[in-house]
Amino acid sequence: MRPVIIGNSTAAIAAVEAIHQYAPEVSPVLIAQEALPPYSPTALIALAEGRIQEKELFFRDAGVYRRNHVEEKLGKRAMGIYPRERFVILENGEQIPFSKLLIAAGARPKRPEAPGLGDGEALTLRSIEDARRLAMRLKASREACIVGAGLIGMELAQAFLAKGMATKVVEIMPHIIPASFDRAAALIIQRVFEERGVRFFLNASDLSFQSRNQSGVKQVSVGGTSVGNADVILWTTGISPRIDLVGGTLIRVHRGIWVNQKMETSVAGIYAAGDIAEAPDFFSGEPAMNPILPAAAAQGRVAGMNMIGQEAEFPGNLKMNIFAYFGRVAFSVGEIVPSMGDEEVVIRHTAQEYGKILLRSGKLTGGVFVNLDVEPGIFRAMVASREDFSSSKRRFMEDIRSFSRVWMMRRRTEGVGPREGFSRTGRRVPGNDAGLAQATLPIQQEHKT
Repeated sequence: MRPVIIGNSTAAIAAVEAIHQYAPEVSPVLIAQEALPPYSPTALIALAEGRIQEKELFFRDAGVYRRNHVEEKLGKRAMGIYPRERFVILENGEQIPFSKLLIAAGARPKRPEAPGLGDGEALTLRSIEDARRLAMRLKASREACIVGAGLIGMELAQAFLAKGMATKVVEIMPHIIPASFDRAAALIIQRVFEERGVRFFLNASDLSFQSRNQSGVKQVSVGGTSVGNADVILWTTGISPRIDLVGGTLIRVHRGIWVNQKMETSVAGIYAAGDIAEAPDFFSGEPAMNPILPAAAAQGRVAGMNMIGQEAEFPGNLKMNIFAYFGRVAFSVGEIVPSMGDEEVVIRHTAQEYGKILLRSGKLTGGVFVNLDVEPGIFRAMVASREDFSSSKRRFMEDIRSFSRVWMMRRRTEGVGPREGFSRTGRRVPGNDAGLAQATLPIQQEHKT
């Protein structure tokens, strides 16, 4: 029997390449529902908008399987896992035996539920088919309603503005992008969108739709009050890990599949990584979801190494979200809201700029930055270092850009930590980063809620 991988995106490919790097004689089996080379859902907005072609969507070409000695079973859906019998069953009834198994099946979008919406009237954006469907709808659309003001929702709002569409965004929370930014940062970002014509409806409740005519135009109501029309509706309220795949087994699940630092599930020899995995948090060690691409790459690599007998551990989920909008950049790392006993230090707060850091016993636990010249990758490394920065707060506030760069240069001189970097827009630049997949993986839009 051979190792088997369910999935074909960031975590799965990171595992494939780790297996080939450390055990090139091993030929794993990869099962994927779509008969396509690997791509990341974060690039689908650019595809739907027409900024890239389909051939540019894939972060590896079809030769990735041959180069890594993979037996690919593309276009074949895994229907169930039998841990005791050690096989995966496909939709066509075929049984695929495994010695070790990685479940990197990802997540599906949460489906819309609102009065007045029929099947297919609200779109989601998680697959290439979703992107094709949205691209077709955009050809004849003038007014958009986005339900959910997370990062994907805001990316879509930016794309719709570029097409000259009247855009409204509905969010149940008090401010936009709540999983990635605090209220102060969110307000700065929101104002930029409002200046360009986007209408926001926050703390929204009782969302409903009513057909206006046969053309598909819907009247949008929030709290019983009409707020306008929409001829394209996008639902971006989060994702649901595909844990139904392990239903009825001994594999432990909560929000996702629980794994330890080796990415191993409650059943020996079975691993999970990526959006489906609930891995230890970097700070608390408690199970936590972290559906971002760097985490998926790191988790997949660790899982792949352990599947072929290498010793590797995932350091823990450390959130990192980057949002580029209208020539500006906002990012957050780690915690964004202080816990009991944390120290919150605001570095700058103006109408256009914002920066703060959080410290716990002198160690950085997170930070939020909007339109400040701070490099996301360096700041993430500072948080991950667990170094005591209590004596450096003043230098942080005076010039965090220079301080962080000097800190990184010192670390590199001392040979401590990975040499990793990100550009101002969050894309990885070349380096020797042993903690993530070796090759560049897309890091355009990090969080998927």
